Amino acid sequence: MNVPDIDLLDSGEFASVDAELSAAFNDIARGRLGALIADEKERAAKEGRQLSGRYLYRLVLRQYSFNSKMGHQHDVCAFKSLTFPGDDHLEAFLDAWAEVVHNPHPHHPDEVLEQHLVDYLNK
Repeated sequence: MNVPDIDLLDSGEFASVDAELSAAFNDIARGRLGALIADEKERAAKEGRQLSGRYLYRLVLRQYSFNSKMGHQHDVCAFKSLTFPGDDHLEAFLDAWAEVVHNPHPHHPDEVLEQHLVDYLNK
């Protein structure tokens, strides 16, 4: 991400791309990601500006980025930090779980991941 955020705020010559990206994110962003995008849009609106689709894409990339230098230690810490907040917050928990499961540095066998999930749900 070598382009500074400020350079993504103005659509300029990318107006059509920004419009298409923004519309696509509006159609698919749900749960935690949808809330993140809504919060950023609200903040921008208060400042009298509109977020470009490229900036929204940057937000999504940041949300799902992974620090591979932390490797296995990061993965174990991520698993241990997950807590099941109860059935009323199941969607948020599953979003967090999916992020940890789909972004590990080393490959964890499905059996290990399944056992971790069962352990957390039984707490």
